[in-house]
Amino acid sequence: MKRRQYSKDFKIGAINQVLQEEKPVSKVAKSLNILPTILNRWVYEYKNNGEVAFYGNGKKFKIMIFSWR
Repeated sequence: MKRRQYSKDFKIGAINQVLQEEKPVSKVAKSLNILPTILNRWVYEYKNNGEVAFYGNGKKFKIMIFSWR
């Protein structure tokens, strides 16, 4: 079974329902047919990294650290 990927717009829309409209995560997740744990993770990532946390096609944000010698 292939993992579902969600667009940045979908994630931001779900997060806005939780943060701006103050709807419960459980109700938003149910209305969007996703698991509440997924939505909680998106909210957490958004709070820590902003919209940059969701780039591309459902890929997680990664920070590249370079060491100069």
